[in-house]
Amino acid sequence: MKKTILLLGFGIASTLSASAQWVTVGPEIGINSTSFVERYNGVDVSDGMRPGLKVGGIIDIGFTRHFSLQPGLYYNMKGAQERYSNTFTTENGSLRTDEVRNDFRINYVELPVNFQFKFGQARNGQFFFGAGPYISLALSGTITNANGTSIILPSGRMLTAENQHSTSARIGTTLTDDITPLDGGLNLNLGYISPMGIFVRGNMGLGVANILPEGDANNYIRNWGMGVSVGYLFNH
Repeated sequence: MKKTILLLGFGIASTLSASAQWVTVGPEIGINSTSFVERYNGVDVSDGMRPGLKVGGIIDIGFTRHFSLQPGLYYNMKGAQERYSNTFTTENGSLRTDEVRNDFRINYVELPVNFQFKFGQARNGQFFFGAGPYISLALSGTITNANGTSIILPSGRMLTAENQHSTSARIGTTLTDDITPLDGGLNLNLGYISPMGIFVRGNMGLGVANILPEGDANNYIRNWGMGVSVGYLFNH
């Protein structure tokens, strides 16, 4: 499947560049903050954001000075954080807090294809915005579970305890798996490119694929996130 996505990216770039007037390539690296949109048995679950790294490269296939098609290929770290806590008073008057923290990190190879619109003259620098679909393949992942308890005794003394363990995410399509291999959705981006070809952009990704194995309309996990990156286009 990884080879299929790579070949698909090269195929799109090769086909479209044949009819393009300007073709440039370059690296891109950035940081993102991602989370899940989750629902279980019809109940929505609120998740926290998880930082990650995004690194790869793009091909900018220009048909005019103001419109281009921009496939890319990235290593993209996505995930989410969950936190639940419950505080109550025990029979002996102590104040007890139980907390559960779950941390999800899923590593993808991602292929976006964005339609880019640029404003102004390249020699003066251009602002741009774009949108398009993406498809990605989960390579690996880690799920970390942490359970903690803190107790404040009537005397004011505090007792704490915590245990934590990590496991590899199970990638597959059955109920015994954690996530499905494939993800897909829509990307939105905007930014600025200098006359020298250095660019900076903000990006938002909205997953539409349900990555919960055997999920349905009342049980799903979808990726979403935002980030910022910098890159360089050679021979811009």
